[in-house]
Amino acid sequence: MLTKKQTKAVKAHPDIYKFVPSKSTFDFLDLKEHLYYPISFRVVRFVLLDGTYETVITNLSDTDFPPDELRSIYNMRWGIEPR
Repeated sequence: MLTKKQTKAVKAHPDIYKFVPSKSTFDFLDLKEHLYYPISFRVVRFVLLDGTYETVITNLSDTDFPPDELRSIYNMRWGIEPR
């Protein structure tokens, strides 16, 4: 949960809340209406043929997109996007 608040509750739970400094631009937090911004993602790491790793961060479901499927999708992407 992202927040710009610095309450005792926020500071006491760094495992739940991540503080976004006021000087950081993040339009989804304005401290008047939207005090918290829920965010979730997963990190997936693949071993490449040369033994190195590639790490991707995604919000795609692990049920619908298991690691092998995700790797295939990203492999297709690199064929059309410059690195």
